[in-house]
Amino acid sequence: MTKLVTVSSVIVTALLANTVATAQPQEPRTYVRINCVKVRDGKGQEYAAYLRDVNVKLAKVRLEAAGSNMSAYTIAQAVAPTGRSARCDYQIVTSYTGFPPEAPTLEQTTADLKKAGISMSREAVIAKRDELTYLVGT
Repeated sequence: MTKLVTVSSVIVTALLANTVATAQPQEPRTYVRINCVKVRDGKGQEYAAYLRDVNVKLAKVRLEAAGSNMSAYTIAQAVAPTGRSARCDYQIVTSYTGFPPEAPTLEQTTADLKKAGISMSREAVIAKRDELTYLVGT
């Protein structure tokens, strides 16, 4: 009988501890998306300008948007190796508090470009990006 009470007490204590642990508020998870980008031959300076004039401005608008769960945006340029042997010339890193949202719609991207002061259309932004770089992997 004593053994049964002891085992029952252990089980009840374990269940209570588990209930208390799961009742604690959970911190939102951070998700990170890393795009490995390779710059096309001879387009390095032009891509650096594109990053400065388009990517950074657009990311800033999206970071500051109400309801956005984007928490950080980083452009990391590869240091070594350089040239054709490098897998990536840049890593575009976007962090989110919570699961990353769906890609912005055409209307949202158009509004974000306008808010960022970028006079290009979404199609022109994508065409320019593809002219200068290609995605190696995500």
